[in-house]
Amino acid sequence: MVVLSVGIVLILQAMHGALAAWDGGVERMRSAMLAQEQLEQWRLAARTSGAVASGERGRFESPFSDYRWQVESETVALPGAASGSGALHELLCTVWREGRERTFSVATRIYLPEPPEPETQP
Repeated sequence: MVVLSVGIVLILQAMHGALAAWDGGVERMRSAMLAQEQLEQWRLAARTSGAVASGERGRFESPFSDYRWQVESETVALPGAASGSGALHELLCTVWREGRERTFSVATRIYLPEPPEPETQP
């Protein structure tokens, strides 16, 4: 009887550990998906406007309203680049779940060429 009781306790502890690992994996995958989505929105906005904003933060919409995000950008120096050749920006998106200590960060780079000069008409 004692062996059976100990066996059941060990099985329950193993199941608890497996469920905790599963929950952590699901949260990491969800954070990665949300960070990638946010970076794609920033990349599209940068291509459309020709500029990259920095230091913005916010909250995702339902059903992920307990997740927060922050995007930072930094211009990357291009040694030997000619003036007017554009700029390379590094974007870092950090996602976290409210009330949790874990954060998940994804970085990417985006190149924005200089806008063409308007043509003068004779």
